Amino acid sequence: MARWLGCALQVFIVVGVVYTVAWYVGPDCCDIYLPPRGPCGGGLQKAKLKRTVADIRIAGAALTAWRFTAGPASPVAPRESAPSHVDVGTLRRVQVDELTSLLVPAFIQQVPEVDGWKHQYEYYFGGDLVLIRSPGCTGSFRDTVYEAGPFLPTDYDQDIVWANGSFVRWPQRF
Repeated sequence: MARWLGCALQVFIVVGVVYTVAWYVGPDCCDIYLPPRGPCGGGLQKAKLKRTVADIRIAGAALTAWRFTAGPASPVAPRESAPSHVDVGTLRRVQVDELTSLLVPAFIQQVPEVDGWKHQYEYYFGGDLVLIRSPGCTGSFRDTVYEAGPFLPTDYDQDIVWANGSFVRWPQRF
């Protein structure tokens, strides 16, 4: 009996160590099974993040198609690549109603209004730039100036930013 208890204790210790390592190292494959961490941890956060990224891609593709087919009447001149640095403060915010009149039904069936966390997307035009951003799970934007680069996929309160055909701020992998 004592030998069995010793073996069971070792198994529990190993399981505890593996669980702790998965929790602290980066639980992107296990976040559904782990308890919440911070204001946005646990639960269905990964699914909400994926939905947000997919919505931004679809809306971004529609905006890109519109920019290249609208011609000189377009308020935004086409640009070849996404910027490495974006300052949202220099751009004009565009309401969803205005985007709907430009994009529906020719380029998209419906312009996404809310992200996976039910927070409003923001759309911007400025010069040769078209931008979409989501505030992440907290609902408040972290910044108005963005440098291009990925963030940890379990950092759900990061802003997700798309500009001119590609992401400026994005989850590095799922």
